[in-house]
Amino acid sequence: MDERRRYPRRTARLVLGIETDSRKDRAGLTRDVSPTGMAFRSPSRFDVGETIKVSFRDPEARQRQVEAYGTVVRTQVEPKQFIFRHVAAIRFNGHITALESLGGQA
Repeated sequence: MDERRRYPRRTARLVLGIETDSRKDRAGLTRDVSPTGMAFRSPSRFDVGETIKVSFRDPEARQRQVEAYGTVVRTQVEPKQFIFRHVAAIRFNGHITALESLGGQA
């Protein structure tokens, strides 16, 4: 199958703060990222179509906090994982420049 993403995803481990309209103070850990989306693990379950805000430290300028909004496009449960068993992939509402160094360019 051909890669259809404009920006390839790269493995990255960033600690996330996650919020939805109804839930605040959730946490996650990225699996992979690109400037246009990311996949992450969380103890919390998210639904396809749900809008979420993720916040994380800029990988280049660690003292800077980045906030990004996106839509959940895929979810799965990994039952072998104990705490961070819920996986979600999101498509950002825009291009996240802070992730270019991790996500690479096509």
